[in-house]
Amino acid sequence: MPRSKSFDPNQHLAKALSALDAQITELQAKRAQLAAIIGGGKVAAVKTASAAKSTRAMSPEAKAKISEAQKKRWADAKNAAKKKK
Repeated sequence: MPRSKSFDPNQHLAKALSALDAQITELQAKRAQLAAIIGGGKVAAVKTASAAKSTRAMSPEAKAKISEAQKKRWADAKNAAKKKK
């Protein structure tokens, strides 16, 4: 009669942890390479995040055009709601 293998959940979890540690080490090495390419780590990331928050200036003509288009959409929606009643 063949022997049944006993399943040890702790051993299974230990293998999973070691695999995760290996992946973490690999990802940290890749992150370090990318940080070296862009010239820093967190400092460069903070600079790009603050640069992304800059606002764009919009001309008065563009604002008026957007406003008119939105007013038209609101009027169309209001008229559609009145027709349903």
